[in-house]
Amino acid sequence: MKKLIITSSLILILGLFSCKKETVTSTSQEEIITGKPPSTPAPASILQWQKCFGSSTEDVGNSIAINSTNDAYFICGNTMGNDGNVTGNHGGQDGWVVKTRLDGTLLWQVAIGGADSDQANAVVATADGGCLVAGATAGAVITKISISGTIEWTKTLEGDMAYALINTVDGGFAIAGRTASNLWLLKLDNTANVEWQTTYLFEGATSDVAYSLAQSSDGEYVIAGRTLSIDYKASICVVKVNGAGTVSWAKRISSAGGGGDVAFGVTASPADGGCVVTGYFGAYDLLAAKLDIDGNVEWQKIFPGSTSGGIMGRAILSTSQGYIITGQTSSKNGEIISSKGGIDMFALWLDVDGNKKNSAVLGGKNNDIGKSLVTTPDGAYLAAGQTLSNNGDVSGNHGGSDVWMVKFKF
Repeated sequence: MKKLIITSSLILILGLFSCKKETVTSTSQEEIITGKPPSTPAPASILQWQKCFGSSTEDVGNSIAINSTNDAYFICGNTMGNDGNVTGNHGGQDGWVVKTRLDGTLLWQVAIGGADSDQANAVVATADGGCLVAGATAGAVITKISISGTIEWTKTLEGDMAYALINTVDGGFAIAGRTASNLWLLKLDNTANVEWQTTYLFEGATSDVAYSLAQSSDGEYVIAGRTLSIDYKASICVVKVNGAGTVSWAKRISSAGGGGDVAFGVTASPADGGCVVTGYFGAYDLLAAKLDIDGNVEWQKIFPGSTSGGIMGRAILSTSQGYIITGQTSSKNGEIISSKGGIDMFALWLDVDGNKKNSAVLGGKNNDIGKSLVTTPDGAYLAAGQTLSNNGDVSGNHGGSDVWMVKFKF
């Protein structure tokens, strides 16, 4: 009996010493099969929805704007077609404008142009519910379209090409582009009559062009684009112009060695009167650069591409959370990798200091590009561009290249 008691006590003591707390980890089916730790789940997609508009041939979206009552969108671009969503093509390449509901449902479309090649590069809303479109047909033109999609008038301007168009704080409009190899800025009143225009050519340059335009918080205008030197090296150029059309300052931004630098997008920095530009840097890299009110570079962020494919910023948008950039990537390494197909659209979120918060690529197996951005009424973002895909993130392509409308949210 005594032996039994001693044995039982020993078992109890050993049991107390062995009852330490342990964490039990379950083994996944993937780990059982492969003998390796489970892979990291794919990040959640930022894509909310997408729409394709176009014909069986070539259709491109260049610019997007929300209407004056915040319940519809306008997209402008170019079309070579006359089927699918496209009717009324005048021959060859026409400018093309579509209006959609907030959910992307097509309301109307209209082709702009004649028998020659025509372009619609930028669109803004007008106070009467319609829109104003800037582009070119044997010279720079603007076209007014009514709320129902009727062409009301077209005006020929003195410039060669209009690439950018914005609403101004006084109720008028401003246009940027090029004329006679110079940067060109044109100010219009609220009825699209010319108030003033100015041109600028950098010292030692042979050809300058403005691709983007913004109005800063001090009421002046910032244009961004490319300046080409006499030895044919391209640099990013940023020019600030005051409300009377006088140049306040002009700035070149060049990569080491130069030769492959272009700014396609500029946005105001509301807090300090500065601006942020984005584009193509050193032939392969994505650039975002913040300039202060006097044109001094405060920060410059570079997202490297690969020699087999680069990263290009095409549009930038200021938000309360920083900056949103879209464009295209064909890079096979770095932070913004083309993982869907040949060229992918990307979306990049930077904080106010230019630090990366998030990024994503969208598209299918072919080429997909983001060219323009707006904020949606519900706090998301809408990009317009073009797609050659009809798989992956893309569906509904009508053939060839379609205008692509993409809603996303980080």
